[in-house]
Amino acid sequence: MAENLNTKINIVDGFSNPLSAFASKLSNSSSKLSELSNKFTQAKSKVTGMITGANKGAEAWTNFSNKLGSMNIPTAQIGAAKNELSGFARQTNTSIDGISKAYVNLSRAGVSNTSQLTQSLASLANATNSPKSSLILLSETAAKMAKQPKVQWQDFNDLLNTMPNTMSRVASSMNTSMSDLISNIKNGKVQTEQFISALNQAGNRNNLTPKTPQEPKSAGIGGGGMFKSMLGANLASSAVVGGLNLARSAVTSLNEELSSSTKAWDTFNGNMQQLNMPQAKINSVRNELQKFAQDTIYSSSDMASTYSQLEATGTKNTTQLVKGFGGLAAASSEPTQAMKTLSQQATQMAAKPKVQWQDFKLMMEQTPAGISAVAKSMNMSMSELMQGVQGGTVKTQDFFNAIEKKLVTTECFLKWPLNIKLLIKLWMG
Repeated sequence: MAENLNTKINIVDGFSNPLSAFASKLSNSSSKLSELSNKFTQAKSKVTGMITGANKGAEAWTNFSNKLGSMNIPTAQIGAAKNELSGFARQTNTSIDGISKAYVNLSRAGVSNTSQLTQSLASLANATNSPKSSLILLSETAAKMAKQPKVQWQDFNDLLNTMPNTMSRVASSMNTSMSDLISNIKNGKVQTEQFISALNQAGNRNNLTPKTPQEPKSAGIGGGGMFKSMLGANLASSAVVGGLNLARSAVTSLNEELSSSTKAWDTFNGNMQQLNMPQAKINSVRNELQKFAQDTIYSSSDMASTYSQLEATGTKNTTQLVKGFGGLAAASSEPTQAMKTLSQQATQMAAKPKVQWQDFKLMMEQTPAGISAVAKSMNMSMSELMQGVQGGTVKTQDFFNAIEKKLVTTECFLKWPLNIKLLIKLWMG
């Protein structure tokens, strides 16, 4: 009886096992078909996007030709401008609609060297977070300016509030500081031709500092990803000696930083003990600031000294404020230097109830984009904040609160570049 039962079970197994295998293959095939379907949908979406983009581009160039033709500009000149601008747009990934409208705006105003100026404005706009709208604003404002012999404050102020870093580049092109440029424009001392020439120079692609690369994604870290490949290729193609010098310099810098860090935190402990801060809090603050320093481009010495100076003046929420100043400095072209300047000025600010113009001015020179963000946090424009500081109506604590509110790590700093220690770690695998 048992033998017959086992025989029947074996017969059933003989059928069920192949059926199970067949079902498994069907399931795998279904999964692969689903994957192929998704890829097809994605490819179709990309093609549709390309067709839509091509249609919009064609429409933009048609409008471009029609509008310039209505200005009695020769057809040959229109064609040459179109070819030059379209080539620039391809190379720089600039919006065709934006660059064609910018050229038309400048042409209507009779600005000379229209094609070159359009490309310079596009380069400036491409360095902002909203390239197309920034380009159109720059061209419209330049066109308005061209109708007046002197730069009007309202025109400049529109640009300053929208793209402070760009205006800082323009000030540098004019060999002046931002505050002096603002003062001269308000007093009617800046010629429009001079300002537009500075725009042109500031936007020259050879003069623009490239944006700092974002932190490489983890997928490229482990097994010689794109970051290491690109870095290795660049080192090999430029100069092996230069790469070795860079590594040697970086390692030396790391050793110096470790030594400096130890001294900085020893001093920090001593200073906090003198302020009668409990040891548990000292340890907690130190750990938080150390992590912040490790995750960013700043040194432990920056963090320790800034905190100590602010805490000594009785400043509230000192830890978050230190990180906030890190956020301000990160918006500068030279963050580490900016952090030192901001720390010094913040300490001087903290000792007085109202923000002093000289302290504010130095901060604005270091990081115009950062101060612009603070102004927005205070529900002001940049010019309104400046006027408030000059008029002695901006409270220091309100200013600090705005920095803490707008520029804490979670909103700003996690997106900024990591320091040289991480880059070397990635490079060396």
